[in-house]
Amino acid sequence: MLQLKDQLQQLNDHQLKGYGTYCEIKKEKDLLDLTVKERNVIVHFFKADFKLCKLMDSHLEALAEKHFGTKFAKVSVEVAKFCVGKFGIKVLPAILVFIDAKYKDRIIGFEELGNNENFTTEMLERRLAKSGVILLPDVQPQENKTLLGYDRRKPDEESDDEDY
Repeated sequence: MLQLKDQLQQLNDHQLKGYGTYCEIKKEKDLLDLTVKERNVIVHFFKADFKLCKLMDSHLEALAEKHFGTKFAKVSVEVAKFCVGKFGIKVLPAILVFIDAKYKDRIIGFEELGNNENFTTEMLERRLAKSGVILLPDVQPQENKTLLGYDRRKPDEESDDEDY
């Protein structure tokens, strides 16, 4: 009963913070505050007159209503010039994932979504679940991966590959 009460309180707190909606951030400082204060955050960097960004908005809006444990937001590249430079965003749409105030993953363009405009919301959902920012029962988050996708070995782990 106590656990149920805690879950209800967390649900109310999330609702007050705008969870379950897809909001636009108007100031870069608000973006920085959001990524630091909230546990799971998905940020779409967009340009208002870019058709593909509007398409991505429709998918993210649907996901925001479904995944109440993650904060979904968008910010114009014209507003967030420092972050655009800091994260090296050169292609739109660009989605950045933050977990526990750390940058964890990115989806740039539609390359990972079939490389065309006809991808489904489910394809985007499954891709985001791989980063761990949203939870799906049949998708395991990938951890300890390098940029190229190989397992990252910890220095104290022994390797069977002597010649490696």
